Amino acid sequence: MRQHRARNTMPRPSQVHAAKGLFPENIAMRNNNTPNSLVRQTVDDLIIAELFLVQATIESATAIGDGLSALGRQITTADEMGAAPAATIGRTLQRIADNALEPYSSRFKYLMDRKNIEG
Repeated sequence: MRQHRARNTMPRPSQVHAAKGLFPENIAMRNNNTPNSLVRQTVDDLIIAELFLVQATIESATAIGDGLSALGRQITTADEMGAAPAATIGRTLQRIADNALEPYSSRFKYLMDRKNIEG
Protein backbone atom coordinates (compact mmCIF):
# COMPACT_ATOMS: atom_id res chain seq x y z
CA MET A 1 0.00 0.00 0.00
CA ARG A 2 1.28 3.44 -0.90
CA GLN A 3 1.74 6.03 1.79
CA HIS A 4 0.59 9.53 1.08
CA ARG A 5 2.84 12.35 2.07
CA ALA A 6 1.22 15.50 3.31
CA ARG A 7 1.27 18.01 0.51
CA ASN A 8 2.61 21.46 1.07
CA THR A 9 -0.51 23.59 0.87
CA MET A 10 1.37 26.88 0.93
CA PRO A 11 1.09 28.64 -2.43
CA ARG A 12 4.23 29.17 -4.46
CA PRO A 13 5.37 32.80 -4.78
CA SER A 14 4.29 32.86 -8.42
CA GLN A 15 0.79 31.84 -7.35
CA VAL A 16 0.67 34.60 -4.76
CA HIS A 17 1.80 37.20 -7.28
CA ALA A 18 -0.66 35.89 -9.85
CA ALA A 19 -3.48 36.04 -7.33
CA LYS A 20 -2.61 39.64 -6.59
CA GLY A 21 -2.59 40.45 -10.29
CA LEU A 22 1.10 41.34 -10.49
CA PHE A 23 1.84 39.53 -13.73
CA PRO A 24 1.18 41.14 -17.15
CA GLU A 25 -1.21 38.41 -18.21
CA ASN A 26 -3.37 39.18 -15.17
CA ILE A 27 -3.35 42.89 -15.95
CA ALA A 28 -4.56 42.09 -19.45
CA MET A 29 -7.25 39.85 -17.98
CA ARG A 30 -8.37 42.67 -15.68
CA ASN A 31 -8.93 44.96 -18.63
CA ASN A 32 -11.40 42.71 -20.41
CA ASN A 33 -14.99 43.86 -20.46
CA THR A 34 -16.73 40.92 -18.85
CA PRO A 35 -19.49 41.95 -16.46
CA ASN A 36 -17.59 40.53 -13.46
CA SER A 37 -14.44 42.51 -14.23
CA LEU A 38 -16.43 45.72 -14.74
CA VAL A 39 -18.24 45.24 -11.44
CA ARG A 40 -14.98 44.44 -9.67
CA GLN A 41 -13.26 47.52 -11.16
CA THR A 42 -16.21 49.72 -10.19
CA VAL A 43 -16.15 48.41 -6.61
CA ASP A 44 -12.37 48.90 -6.43
CA ASP A 45 -12.73 52.48 -7.70
CA LEU A 46 -15.49 53.17 -5.18
CA ILE A 47 -13.41 51.86 -2.28
CA ILE A 48 -10.43 53.98 -3.28
CA ALA A 49 -12.64 57.04 -3.70
CA GLU A 50 -14.17 56.53 -0.25
CA LEU A 51 -10.75 56.18 1.37
CA PHE A 52 -9.56 59.34 -0.37
CA LEU A 53 -12.70 61.17 0.77
CA VAL A 54 -12.05 60.24 4.41
CA GLN A 55 -8.39 61.31 4.14
CA ALA A 56 -9.30 64.57 2.42
CA THR A 57 -11.98 65.35 5.01
CA ILE A 58 -9.52 64.88 7.87
CA GLU A 59 -6.85 67.00 6.18
CA SER A 60 -9.39 69.68 5.27
CA ALA A 61 -10.74 69.86 8.83
CA THR A 62 -7.18 70.22 10.11
CA ALA A 63 -6.48 73.02 7.62
CA ILE A 64 -9.68 74.83 8.64
CA GLY A 65 -8.85 74.48 12.35
CA ASP A 66 -5.31 75.77 11.83
CA GLY A 67 -6.61 78.63 9.72
CA LEU A 68 -9.20 79.64 12.29
CA SER A 69 -6.52 79.67 14.96
CA ALA A 70 -4.37 81.93 12.78
CA LEU A 71 -7.36 84.16 12.09
CA GLY A 72 -8.13 84.41 15.80
CA ARG A 73 -4.55 85.43 16.52
CA GLN A 74 -4.71 88.10 13.80
CA ILE A 75 -7.96 89.55 15.09
CA THR A 76 -6.77 89.51 18.70
CA THR A 77 -3.45 91.13 17.78
CA ALA A 78 -5.20 93.75 15.66
CA ASP A 79 -7.66 94.62 18.44
CA GLU A 80 -4.84 95.06 20.93
CA MET A 81 -3.01 97.36 18.53
CA GLY A 82 -6.19 99.31 17.75
CA ALA A 83 -6.16 98.47 14.03
CA ALA A 84 -8.38 96.32 11.86
CA PRO A 85 -6.22 94.55 9.28
CA ALA A 86 -8.97 93.84 6.75
CA ALA A 87 -6.53 92.99 3.96
CA THR A 88 -4.61 90.45 5.99
CA ILE A 89 -7.82 88.89 7.27
CA GLY A 90 -9.02 88.54 3.67
CA ARG A 91 -5.76 86.86 2.67
CA THR A 92 -5.99 84.55 5.68
CA LEU A 93 -9.56 83.56 4.78
CA GLN A 94 -8.49 82.86 1.19
CA ARG A 95 -5.55 80.77 2.42
CA ILE A 96 -7.92 78.79 4.69
CA ALA A 97 -10.25 78.13 1.75
CA ASP A 98 -7.37 77.07 -0.52
CA ASN A 99 -5.88 74.78 2.13
CA ALA A 100 -9.29 73.22 2.86
CA LEU A 101 -9.99 72.56 -0.83
CA GLU A 102 -6.56 71.18 -1.79
CA PRO A 103 -6.94 67.67 -0.30
CA TYR A 104 -10.13 67.12 -2.29
CA SER A 105 -8.83 68.53 -5.56
CA SER A 106 -5.53 66.64 -5.46
CA ARG A 107 -7.23 63.31 -4.79
CA PHE A 108 -9.87 63.95 -7.44
CA LYS A 109 -7.12 64.72 -9.95
CA TYR A 110 -5.33 61.49 -8.99
CA LEU A 111 -8.51 59.44 -9.46
CA MET A 112 -9.18 61.04 -12.85
CA ASP A 113 -5.59 60.42 -13.98
CA ARG A 114 -5.89 56.80 -12.82
CA LYS A 115 -9.14 56.39 -14.71
CA ASN A 116 -7.64 57.88 -17.90
CA ILE A 117 -4.64 55.55 -17.71
CA GLU A 118 -6.81 52.45 -17.20
CA GLY A 119 -9.40 53.08 -19.79
